[in-house]
Amino acid sequence: MERYEIEWEQKGTHEEHLDVYNFKKKERAKEVKELEQKIENLAADVEAAESDIKALNQEKADAEKARDQVRESKEQAEKEFKHMEKQRNQLQSIINNINKELKNSGQIKLVLPEAGALELASTYRNKKIKPLFAKIKNYVAGLVAKVIELSRETEKWRDKYQQLKKDYNDLERILMQCCMIIKICQSSR
Repeated sequence: MERYEIEWEQKGTHEEHLDVYNFKKKERAKEVKELEQKIENLAADVEAAESDIKALNQEKADAEKARDQVRESKEQAEKEFKHMEKQRNQLQSIINNINKELKNSGQIKLVLPEAGALELASTYRNKKIKPLFAKIKNYVAGLVAKVIELSRETEKWRDKYQQLKKDYNDLERILMQCCMIIKICQSSR
């Protein structure tokens, strides 16, 4: 070795020479340690998976509870929305009737009070016609205001209904995803 300038490397791991049986025994012991380590790692993975499944089951239960609450809110909003639509339709028919009466100006003349025999036109206008028109004007303005208010409220409920419907659909989608994940986790066991 010296002639070819080959040096002996000292590793400091001198082990005595083993026969075949003891060498195989030593190698099997190494394999057993490695397998035991793998078993411990797999056991830890199983515990982590089980805790994940428990957490997913809890999330599923929470999602189902939230879905039920949203469903109830949605149903309540639908009921209120239908009630508001009904009220709006009732007021709309009243407004339509008033508009029809205003178009038929001949019928309004029948409502006007008769002037007295010696009554002046200005007195008739100031004492009978103006108060009557003011009363009609106030009545129509009140109805219009109520229709506007109900229309706004209907829009508000429509928006709330749309939001609840969206929330419900989102929760239902999340719940379906949770169920699929749980099934996948359970089938991989």
